[in-house]
Amino acid sequence: MGHEAVAAWTFLALDLHDYQYHGPDPDMALSKFRNRGEVAEYSRRLAAEVARRVEALRGRVKWTDELEKALEELRGVLAR
Repeated sequence: MGHEAVAAWTFLALDLHDYQYHGPDPDMALSKFRNRGEVAEYSRRLAAEVARRVEALRGRVKWTDELEKALEELRGVLAR
C-alpha cells in the first residue's frame, strides 16, 4: 500500500478527531460526519485497517503474547 493510502487513512483519523470535538454536523461544516452511525462505520473501518497493518508487522517486530492478545481482542470486537 502506497503513501496515498496511508494519507487517506490518516485523513480519516483526523476527521474522526474533529468529530470528537464538534459532534455530528448535518451540514458538514465543522465535521465530515452527519450522524453517529457514519462515525461508527468509519471507526470500524479504521480499526480494521490498523489490525491489518499490525498483523503485517508480525515478522518484523518482537511479537509478544501481549501483542497477540491485543490483536485477538481487536479482531473479536470487529467481528461483532
